[in-house]
Amino acid sequence: IEPSWEHVEQIRAWKAARDLRAVRGALDDLEAAAREPRTNIMPPLIAALDAQASFGECTGVLRIAHGQAYDPVAGLERP
Repeated sequence: IEPSWEHVEQIRAWKAARDLRAVRGALDDLEAAAREPRTNIMPPLIAALDAQASFGECTGVLRIAHGQAYDPVAGLERP
């Protein structure tokens, strides 16, 4: 299967243009909330998405909070 290189470049440009400090902070907050069993993670999840974290980045930090690898195939690093 041949990837759509145009789409790949659009995603790379979007990630390069976002405020990485805001993304990291929001992902840190999401991970901290997910470590607390009785905490509602929806507000920090929405805040992370509003900060332009990708859905994959959000699920990656949720995996970390529950003792799993950020990326199950070890191809990506946490921002």
